[in-house]
Amino acid sequence: MDPPCIGAPNVSESQPRSTRALRSQAIQPGDTTEPTEKVQPSPGKTQTAKRRKQGMKTASAGTRQKKDEKARAQSTPLDNDAMASKQLDALREEPSTELGSTAESATVSPAGDSESTHSDSESRTSTEFAPSPETDVLSELESTGSDISTPSIDKAQEERIRLEKQRSVAIDDLKGLVTVEGSCLKDFYRNAASDRQIKNFLVTSGLYGFKSRTWTDIPTDPQTNEDMRAPFAKVIQKIIDGLGNVRKTRSVVDTHDTSFTHYYDSTQVSMPSLAIKATGPSFAHPRITADPKPIAIGFSNVASVFDIRRDPDTSETDVDHLAVYTRQIMLHQQNRLFARSMLLTESQARLVHCDCSGGYKTDAIHINDEPYTLVRLILGLSSANETILGLDTSVQWKVKNGVRISGTVSTVDASGKRVKYPLSLNEPGLARTGVRGGGPVCWNARDKTGKAILLKDSWRTDSQPPEYTFLKKAQGVGGVVQMLGFDDARAQTKTFRPACFDLTAEGFDNRTMSRVTLTRYGAPLHRFTSQRQVVEALRDAIKGHLNLLKAGVLHQDISIDNILFGELGGEYKGVVIDLGMAVEVNGPSTYVPVEHPGGTYLYTSVCVLDALSPFYPALPRDYLDDLESFFYVFCHLLYGFEGPGRQAADAYKPDSVLARWEIPVLRHASLSKLHYLTMLGPECRRPPLYWSTACTELCDKLRKYLLPLVTTKVHIRDRDGRRVRKALLENLHDGLDAHYTAILALFDTALEELDKPGGTDPRAPFIPSYPPSPYSEHESGFHVPSYFGKLKKSAKRRSSRDLGDSDSDSDTPPHKRLRTTTSSSSGAEATNID
Repeated sequence: MDPPCIGAPNVSESQPRSTRALRSQAIQPGDTTEPTEKVQPSPGKTQTAKRRKQGMKTASAGTRQKKDEKARAQSTPLDNDAMASKQLDALREEPSTELGSTAESATVSPAGDSESTHSDSESRTSTEFAPSPETDVLSELESTGSDISTPSIDKAQEERIRLEKQRSVAIDDLKGLVTVEGSCLKDFYRNAASDRQIKNFLVTSGLYGFKSRTWTDIPTDPQTNEDMRAPFAKVIQKIIDGLGNVRKTRSVVDTHDTSFTHYYDSTQVSMPSLAIKATGPSFAHPRITADPKPIAIGFSNVASVFDIRRDPDTSETDVDHLAVYTRQIMLHQQNRLFARSMLLTESQARLVHCDCSGGYKTDAIHINDEPYTLVRLILGLSSANETILGLDTSVQWKVKNGVRISGTVSTVDASGKRVKYPLSLNEPGLARTGVRGGGPVCWNARDKTGKAILLKDSWRTDSQPPEYTFLKKAQGVGGVVQMLGFDDARAQTKTFRPACFDLTAEGFDNRTMSRVTLTRYGAPLHRFTSQRQVVEALRDAIKGHLNLLKAGVLHQDISIDNILFGELGGEYKGVVIDLGMAVEVNGPSTYVPVEHPGGTYLYTSVCVLDALSPFYPALPRDYLDDLESFFYVFCHLLYGFEGPGRQAADAYKPDSVLARWEIPVLRHASLSKLHYLTMLGPECRRPPLYWSTACTELCDKLRKYLLPLVTTKVHIRDRDGRRVRKALLENLHDGLDAHYTAILALFDTALEELDKPGGTDPRAPFIPSYPPSPYSEHESGFHVPSYFGKLKKSAKRRSSRDLGDSDSDSDTPPHKRLRTTTSSSSGAEATNID
């Protein structure tokens, strides 16, 4: 797989369109596109939505009545500006009660601190989303010349919409936040300081009055959030300096008006109230690719962050917003195992935690009644011990002036000996795209001989076998990733949870971290430089898949991410990687019915997509499902790209081939694929002209060859009786060798065609033909419209424009290993993923 660059916040335009098509995307400097993130309602949102609808009717009734009266008085038609306001009001109306805001609380203090629910964070801009309906409306109004800067457009309300989307993305990534008892916070960081140490410190510092049972500097009745930020900053800094033993490596910074750039898009920012700025071997200055100057503080160099709110303004939404911060800390600090942040009011404290198993939030504790607990929480969230902060200290950097200049990663080699490898900071970095899940993070390094290697960190559930068990079976197998060593059970997420957390609760899966050391290969398949390179790599990857199957492993996750170009000068031009979803077999199939369709919908076979349907019995997953996935990978390249590094602009329009295959309704996606296999193909749904006739013919021949195999499996699936289905499948699997031989022969034929003179030339534009008239133009008395002649010319112009500077030279195999070498945005780590 090919996830985003570690330290680089922007997504490459040369990557496929979405994380649904590519589970992880490579990020190159200078890009600002953010992967589309699908929003799912978090737990408990249903009742909120109902209240929101009721509030919308109440909150907007008076406004609409005034507008209607004004319109009747003027007795004029609704102009464009009014229409714009009406549309935006309908889209943006939200109940003030939901966010705990009022007309008074929506004002902005002289310091720029909004007194609404998100007084400090209302300045946060943007959202981790594809263009929203509101954005589409604004764009449409701008294009029609409408004045969208009308009084009805409430900027504060627009900020609330954006912040809600940020929360939705974070909560969706974590699959919701489980609420646990706040009393469990008493057990956090117990070793940070003893009760006696804390009491002596509080007495001598005067921070807490034991007689009044209040914090001396924290106002009991603040009028604004600004009234509390400075006092809390003072208290936190004194606690850190007095009990933290941090040696000036931690400092409290007021960041309520400081933009913390989000990982995928430098235009997306957050503004937490306070942050613990950190220095040390895991922290570096944030750096925006377009700006060579480092930024003083951001998600890449904080130990934790805090939001400060008044009690009257605080709602559950404010707690949920902490998930945005913790998620961004995890993404920016790729050696993070978990992250935490806190919400503080004049009387309460709440904490949010996230890791690869998801997240949780605590109920409130009363800080006036629990001074020892608050002190320990502050000490833990600002600890100089990076392990306590949740960082993996086996990955460390040497940092100079906020910039990483070198680094190391330690693991276990093939002999079981602990070794340390130097990180390759000048090579492209790749990392996880989300927090919850297996989330592989990989580190590019060099062994003692200088050979390029890759160290892959991943998290498996207790029900999953370790990837290294399959990599062991694949050792010496051609066309398959090779393992050089492994280090298992490095951490478990259940140990990050408090004692009061129910580890048996639905939705929680303990995950175990393992690190495997692998041979490093070439670039991912979608970074092809020629048509021949694509066909050759796919052919050899299919060979590798057959070799792996004969070694007793079925891959089960063939995708565009999991095929790399082979080593320069190696026997195999394409290599199958990522055995995280593989299964051990003793034949052509698992003989275990598919319980859930793994992998990405775009590449998943028809029968596997149907596996969850209540109307069809699930068939065991087999090698034919993976061969079908190879076909969809080839189709993705044909329909998704119009040349090396050039994505097809219309590849994912709603009616496109690829969009139909990504429909989230599994049955609809499988029917779309079956329809393409049966009736369409590249002759009906034509790929971009860049792809030569040899490639489109290969696609069509593969389609025709796979069709009877797919339909046979569908018919077997519909037969009654498990034994009958098993016998019929075994009969189908008897042709295993013949199936691979025939498919590989199709690729060999295509390579021969590509090698012929003009074999890589782009196809001619498709011109619809019309039957000749039995009469001549003069005999019929009708004039043939001149636009038919113009059609051919415009088609040629479109063809020329689509092809750009691409010519046959681009189909020359690369002279060296395809790998972009760019430093990360922080000037530091650079990693790859297998």
